[in-house]
Amino acid sequence: MRRVAAHQEKYSAFGRICRSAVKLFSSKGYHRTTMEDIAADAGLTKGAIYWHFENKRELFRYLVESRLKELDGLISAALSAKASAPEKIQNVFRLCLEYYEKNRDFCALIKVFHAEGSVLLDKEFELWLRSTYARYREMISEAIRQGVADGSFAPGIDPEAAGAVLVAAFDGLSFQWLVDPAAFSLSAALPVIRRMVEKGLA
Repeated sequence: MRRVAAHQEKYSAFGRICRSAVKLFSSKGYHRTTMEDIAADAGLTKGAIYWHFENKRELFRYLVESRLKELDGLISAALSAKASAPEKIQNVFRLCLEYYEKNRDFCALIKVFHAEGSVLLDKEFELWLRSTYARYREMISEAIRQGVADGSFAPGIDPEAAGAVLVAAFDGLSFQWLVDPAAFSLSAALPVIRRMVEKGLA
């Protein structure tokens, strides 16, 4: 990726490119959106886009990765905070669900990624995604180990398996909401998640 600086995103040509790309990818999908479409919507030449991104694939990948890294920061902060194990896990769910509800453009991109994301799955991106999931599982597993040690969770709980189940629960819940956001409220799911963590692991 060439000449990409995060502080440029709000006001500059770079920011216009990103906003137009999010809008068009979200409404038309990856394959039906062209660089010409993005340039026209942003009021720029196609050359201006190529000054920042080598191709459409790199642009889409930047948009997905930058938002996932932002979400990653919230997850990491919640799991490293000084709190009880149940609170850490509940805070991860709460922060992630709030992020989804407040960032509908991100949600639309993730929906496109689920539908057409195979275009991004080169070895480098696959390894990054795999390592990100592995780190989430390990951080949640560590919180579960903390909970087992202090009596918050049952001693027979397998921390690694439980961590994988909780990550899968969030993925499944968020994907259902992405597919049909009118079906249920993410915030309404939080009390159920709280009960699941407090009772299901106890």
